[in-house]
Amino acid sequence: MQALKTSFKIKKIEPTEIEVKASDEDITVRLFVIPISVFSTKAGISPIVNIVVTADSSKKVFGELCTQDLLSSHKPTKVEDFKMINEGGTIIQVEDKEYVIRAEILSLSVYTDLRDIAGNPCVKVSSSVITYRLS
Repeated sequence: MQALKTSFKIKKIEPTEIEVKASDEDITVRLFVIPISVFSTKAGISPIVNIVVTADSSKKVFGELCTQDLLSSHKPTKVEDFKMINEGGTIIQVEDKEYVIRAEILSLSVYTDLRDIAGNPCVKVSSSVITYRLS
């Protein structure tokens, strides 16, 4: 079966939102699914996406900036509570059909000893992508 690159329009981007409690911090984690390209077959579509992850903490503290090297050498903080607030999803249009692309979270790690440039803890998320047709 041959997959052909096809044009698409982004109709809506709504982030997946998770509330996390770790080390006396309330953290809102958001995942934005950004389509890069879409391939179509007779069976449907196959999107190529980037997932942008952001964190927003109740306790902004400036500290050591997180990098990929530091994440691998630091131990994640124990997550005390994890609650899905919004499943989110990105709606795209391919020809006359609309599809939802959604991030499904497989694992989430919080590093409260490492911070981003805004003082939020570093967060590492593993996810898969689910696509289904709306219309």
